[in-house]
Amino acid sequence: WDHLFGTVAPETYTLQRSVRMKSGPKPASVVFLGHGFAWNSILSTPMISPYLSTQSRDTVRAWMYPLFPVCLLAAAVCRAFKWSCFVVQRYGYKGVTCATWTLPVLAYNYARPGEWAYLNWLLLRAIRDAEAQGAT
Repeated sequence: WDHLFGTVAPETYTLQRSVRMKSGPKPASVVFLGHGFAWNSILSTPMISPYLSTQSRDTVRAWMYPLFPVCLLAAAVCRAFKWSCFVVQRYGYKGVTCATWTLPVLAYNYARPGEWAYLNWLLLRAIRDAEAQGAT
C-alpha cells in the first residue's frame, strides 16, 4: 500500500538490501505445508492482504466478488507455471526458525482424481525441498 500511495520511506530500499545481503533468508528448521481452500484464498495470504491473513477465511465479503477473475487467473497461472511451494511467512518460535509454505492448489484439486498424481509429485517435491534445507 505504501507503494501505491507514495508513503514509502526513502531509506526503505537501502535497509532491505543491507538486511538481505548480510545472510539472506535463514533456512527453516520446521516447515508447515498448507493449501488454499476457496477461490478467494489468495486474498488471505500475507503478501496480498496482511489484514485478511489474520481473519476467518469462512466468509466471502462482497468486495471480493469483483476480484474473482483475478483470483481465477492467479490459480490458473500457478497451476500452469508454479511447480513448487511458495513461502507465505517466516518466523521464529523459541529459537526455532519456522516457515509456512503454501502449495499452489485449492481444495477442489484434491477431489479430482486426475489431479492426484500432480498433487503427490508436488507434495514430494515440497518434502524434498524442506529436507534439503534441514527442516523436519
